[in-house]
Amino acid sequence: MVTNLPNPSVAKQYVVRVFASADCYNDVVVTLLPNTNCTPVCTAPTFSASATTVSCVNGVLQVDGKICISNVSANATKAGYSEGTVYSGPSYAVANNLPIGGCLVTNLPNPSVAKQYVVRVYASADCYTDVVVTLLPNTNCTPVCTAPTFSASATTVSCVKWRITSRWKNLYQQC
Repeated sequence: MVTNLPNPSVAKQYVVRVFASADCYNDVVVTLLPNTNCTPVCTAPTFSASATTVSCVNGVLQVDGKICISNVSANATKAGYSEGTVYSGPSYAVANNLPIGGCLVTNLPNPSVAKQYVVRVYASADCYTDVVVTLLPNTNCTPVCTAPTFSASATTVSCVKWRITSRWKNLYQQC
C-alpha cells in the first residue's frame, strides 16, 4: 500500500492491482480526491527581543524598564508579553499590533532580583514564536555628587578699637 502520495490539486485516478498468484489478479480503480481541509503550514515569525534595565537619575531608580523587539519578520502581525518563562499573556485576538517604536512596554519597575518575561510574536492565532528575556536589577544607582570647589586663605588677625556702651557702664578696650 502506498502512503506518501502528494495531495493532488484535482481528483486523480490510480489503478491498484491485487495479486493472488502470478497469473491471477484483480485491478481496482481508485480516485484520490484533493484534501481541502488541510491547515496551512505555519511559518513562525522571527525576531530579536531584549530587556533594558531601569535607569538611575541622581540616585533615584526610575520606572522605565523596557522590553523591546527588533529584526521582526514580515509575517509578524501582533505581540504580547507576560512574566515568567511560560507565556500567559494576551491571545492573538486581543494582543496589540506590533509597536511602531519596537518596545512592548516602557514602564517596568526595577526588580529586586532578575525577572524573566516571555515575549510572543504572532503571525496568526496558531502561529507564533516565544522568546524569554531577563530584566536585570539596577544595582548601581548612587547620587551624582560634585563637590563644590572654593579657595580659602588665612591672614593674620587684626586688632580694632571697639567700644560697648550700656546704661550701666562704659567699656573701652584697646588691643
